[in-house]
Amino acid sequence: MATKTVKAQSRYNRTQFIYCLFLLVFGVIGAVQVTLNGTGTESGSRRGLKGLISGALRDLEGNGHEDLVQWIVVGIFVLVVILSIVRGIRFFRYAAPARTPLGASILSQAAPGADLWELCAQIDRDMDLGAKTFAEVSISSRWIMDATAMRLDRIAKIDRDEDDACITLTDTDGYQICLDLLTEEDRTAALRYLRGVLPPDVPIN
Repeated sequence: MATKTVKAQSRYNRTQFIYCLFLLVFGVIGAVQVTLNGTGTESGSRRGLKGLISGALRDLEGNGHEDLVQWIVVGIFVLVVILSIVRGIRFFRYAAPARTPLGASILSQAAPGADLWELCAQIDRDMDLGAKTFAEVSISSRWIMDATAMRLDRIAKIDRDEDDACITLTDTDGYQICLDLLTEEDRTAALRYLRGVLPPDVPIN
């Protein structure tokens, strides 16, 4: 379970990074083409939003604002380039398994130099022994996990936010994870189960 989730999160970030690279190339080529060859808004009739925008640009060109139209289109491509760079950097940073939400949360509670995949295997074995599941949240004898994870013996307090359906777990080092349980039934059941497996001195607010 943990192994599969870490790999899925890493694969998603790598895929999104590649997508951002394609957008980056598209934006650069588009900006260069428009700068060198103009906008080409006079060619073809189009429908929908694309046609509406193209028609507005043609009207501007027809009124003698060719340079303005060219800079507008170049600006759009530059915006695509900037957004693809910003998002690409973000996805690249979290593409490594150890930097994914689940991988980072597991390693943050382990000894320095611990092997992530061995820790994931331990969590998987623990979950296979009889984890309780509440929507996307799984609770085993040692761990609680959804998109991130926390060891049960490190939980210092639990806070329930009635407004956004989030149960916040805080560990002994102040690290926090949020469990998103959309239904009141799941939230109540998860809290009841945690109350039964955690020491009585762990506050649930």
